Amino acid sequence: MLDTTAVRRYLQLVHKGYEEYSISSQLASLHHQLQLNEGTMTEKMGRHYNCLHHQMYVVRRKAEEQCRRVTNGSVPWSPKMQQFWDRQSLWKILLKGRKGCRVSSRKIRRLMKKVGIPDAWTKTTTELEVALRQDRKEYREAKTHYAVQWRKEFLTVQAAKSKKKQWRSRKARDRFLRLPRMKQREEARRRRRAQAKGSTGGLHAIQVEERLPSGEVGLRTVSERSQVEQGCMQENCARYDQTRSPHVTPPI
Repeated sequence: MLDTTAVRRYLQLVHKGYEEYSISSQLASLHHQLQLNEGTMTEKMGRHYNCLHHQMYVVRRKAEEQCRRVTNGSVPWSPKMQQFWDRQSLWKILLKGRKGCRVSSRKIRRLMKKVGIPDAWTKTTTELEVALRQDRKEYREAKTHYAVQWRKEFLTVQAAKSKKKQWRSRKARDRFLRLPRMKQREEARRRRRAQAKGSTGGLHAIQVEERLPSGEVGLRTVSERSQVEQGCMQENCARYDQTRSPHVTPPI
């Protein structure tokens, strides 16, 4: 949608700048010289025209910068000032919904909870407009007279809360200081487990039975892949192949 106020302001500033530097009269003079010279522009006339063009560009750029001033961030923030902004946002979004525009019901509920007005749904369009005008009036007064003071009070309270905590014991203090490091270690362990880092993925070595020259049975450690596989297969055969032989004791 076209902002007619900004357009009107822009045209006024451009017209004022052109009058200040006599742009119109200089252009008329240059046009008259061009006609006398039968439409041929000399080097001097070209330099004059370039200077005028640059001056007109500067005037238009200054007008663009001044036609619409948005004062973002000039109001000191505080919880009390935030209440004004939240209430105005609530009234605006409700009025927008009454006009048939699409609005977020979740945002409306959140704003009603923040400002403490649970019955905002029940207000009529006239009541919403009156409430918005009243809030704007109170906001302008608060912004002018109380915003800086409320900001200082808020910073004072925050500074008091952030003072050094008095610990009951040295052990509690040391444990609190170790908490960030402990959390970092736990997070690192969790990520390693999720990414399967540090896991071997299989057996490195096993112990297999071996008959010694003395006739006794001992254990020997093997670490080669082929020997590990052979040892596992022998263990499985010894453990599960006995089910294929007849029962030593017949079943009941």
